Amino acid sequence: MVVWTDNEWAVNRFPIPNTVEEAASRVRALRAEGTAFAVVTIANEYFTIVRPTPRGIEVFISDGFAALDDDFGTDALAHIDELDSTEDAYDELDDEDDGDPYPIGNFGILADIGVAEPTLTVIADDPDMWATEQLAAIAEDLGCDTPWA
Repeated sequence: MVVWTDNEWAVNRFPIPNTVEEAASRVRALRAEGTAFAVVTIANEYFTIVRPTPRGIEVFISDGFAALDDDFGTDALAHIDELDSTEDAYDELDDEDDGDPYPIGNFGILADIGVAEPTLTVIADDPDMWATEQLAAIAEDLGCDTPWA
């Protein structure tokens, strides 16, 4: 989890949650006064940002194709209404699979704290960057020196 506290970013590691709701619950449990969100990295293939807000749970997935390969990813895709079932997602996303990342979700999830939608888009669209490298670029944009993954 990444939390803004005492004018700096703090990074707290936690086991990979089973669901988006579980990740959001862990963030809420921090009762942070500043910005807080979860970053879930799966096998350095993709990452998901989960951010509880007063409007609900915001989600961004760096690669929707990679997310189809595990339970957390399919839950995240379902959370952003990208699929009714895993089979539907494979059919729907398979038509678009050209081997490049397929970022999906709320591209403005970090816009209010310094990572604009176009910046997140460029980082997530880069097929030559691993998830940890993408997260390092995002952390750098936010001025966070502690690795997220």
